[in-house]
Amino acid sequence: MRAQSSVDYVDQIKPLLARKCLPCHGALKQEADLRLDTANSMIRAGVIVPMKPEQSELFQRIKTEDLSSRMPPEGEPLSAAESLLIETWIKQDAEHPTDEQPQADPSQHWSFQPIAQPVIPDSFTGNPIDYFIGRGLTTSGLTMSEPASSVDLCRRIHLDLHGLPPTRVEVETFIAGMKQDAVTTIVEKVRTLLDSPRYGERWGQHWLDIVRYADTHGFEVNTPRENAWPYRDFVIRSFNE
Repeated sequence: MRAQSSVDYVDQIKPLLARKCLPCHGALKQEADLRLDTANSMIRAGVIVPMKPEQSELFQRIKTEDLSSRMPPEGEPLSAAESLLIETWIKQDAEHPTDEQPQADPSQHWSFQPIAQPVIPDSFTGNPIDYFIGRGLTTSGLTMSEPASSVDLCRRIHLDLHGLPPTRVEVETFIAGMKQDAVTTIVEKVRTLLDSPRYGERWGQHWLDIVRYADTHGFEVNTPRENAWPYRDFVIRSFNE
């Protein structure tokens, strides 16, 4: 007699329960005060009795032909193969990770929380954004990097907005300006780069890559696409505007 192959709870059972059971017995909704999002919760509730599928109400409910007690009550029932997975898993002592966590309540996701004005301590003297970045770094056991030099900062701004490095003259002008008024110098540098057609070419490229734009057909016959360029120019112009 062939031995039953091992059933993996995380890869096979949990995704199955997520599809068939958790809409009614998960974090957002608990019909009959029953949660099935962890193996421990099923065992504690008594709907799973390890090694005894005949005493496990969960298995009996998905297996029954009585429509008044079958689970799930609506939609397609579990297939024979899916029911066999559940049965085999229970027979194998309902093995599961010991550190399994219940499903997070979707209603508590940050996107559903009311908007509130964050509080920044009066003792903080830097940019407000840096306060929150620093708090996150501290939580992760990290610290702020050292401030970039004027040369590095100039290069970063150019490469980010244009994808092209600055010229020597541009670097020297930037360094001289940083010594006089750092904030004004940075703002003016960014404004200048945003006003350049190179900005649209740099960032328009990302969109053109997504739609797989090309001036030619490529591959074996690399013939030009005569009427493709107006779309390319439209995308670049749109970013620049």
